[in-house]
Amino acid sequence: MTVHRALRPLLDSSACLVFEGSDFGFYGAAYYPSLIPRRWFTNGTLGMLGWGIPFGIGAQAALPDSKVVVLAGDGSFGFNGMEIDTAVRHNLPVTVVVGSDSVWGIDYHQQVQLFGKAVATELLPTRYDKIAEAMGAHGEYVERADQLPGALERAVSSNKPAVVNVKTQPSPSPLTEWVLRTKGGAAETK
Repeated sequence: MTVHRALRPLLDSSACLVFEGSDFGFYGAAYYPSLIPRRWFTNGTLGMLGWGIPFGIGAQAALPDSKVVVLAGDGSFGFNGMEIDTAVRHNLPVTVVVGSDSVWGIDYHQQVQLFGKAVATELLPTRYDKIAEAMGAHGEYVERADQLPGALERAVSSNKPAVVNVKTQPSPSPLTEWVLRTKGGAAETK
């Protein structure tokens, strides 16, 4: 939530927010109000990954005078992160904030809680900001909370596609915690 508290003051009411289907995105979706139609997007609990960055690029093309911010986890960024190249080629200044906890959060937490171990859900601490820079976008890497305001402000005001790669700790979102309680409760009644 520290990321979202630092981002919110940088956005006006015309900003468009895209919450990718990840634990990181679910935290934010509960925090930001939807004040203007067609400016707040999430896939809810469908669990689809990979749509956020292309969707955000499309939203930026449709809303050239608005700030568009995509909030994605590192697992979801892996699906279509190379589309930052599309944003660079078409000069679409979408900002992607990546919550990098080095796990497929939703699956990782459910596996550990329900089965006592994680299987194929741990990721490397990839520098998505460096990948973005290599494609010509603005990149920022954040390891500490005190770095967030400056990094987010530079990204949002860069007037170019930007990726802010924020190192986070693995922690299940309220949605994942609810799923765990529900599944755990169902398993106990059998």
